Amino acid sequence: MKSNYLKYWRVVRKYVLYRYNISPSELELLLYLYSEDPFTRDQFRAFERTMSWTKNYLDVLIERGWVYKFREKKISRKITALYSLTPTTKRIITNLYAMLDADDMSVMNRWHVETTYKGKWREADNRYKEFMEKTVIETQRLQRRALESRSGDDHQ
Repeated sequence: MKSNYLKYWRVVRKYVLYRYNISPSELELLLYLYSEDPFTRDQFRAFERTMSWTKNYLDVLIERGWVYKFREKKISRKITALYSLTPTTKRIITNLYAMLDADDMSVMNRWHVETTYKGKWREADNRYKEFMEKTVIETQRLQRRALESRSGDDHQ
């Protein structure tokens, strides 16, 4: 079976960046942390070193509401503090993966009718909007065809 997970990466990434006011580096970091959840500060720092920003960005993510402290550090018991992505962050990443898998382009369909476009999109970004709309329509058409195909198999 052929994998096309990254087929819509550029458009889905653009959607997430605009929709949630997040930087490309932050998105990459959150994608990494999604698979590490829950994580320690050391795990965070290991990936943070690949980024070109100031240290202690974990505090920025906590302040912005993307991450929270899951468990406090207890020195007397040598227990390390644990951090986790917030439910909102997990939902964003889950939706991102669903869109990349072309399972749930309806997220973009709902999005393009929201006010997200108003004031945030430059004229050049209308190309993304148009492509997203075409992608949603094409995905829905393919999903209908797959359902019709399955229902036709059931009746035989």
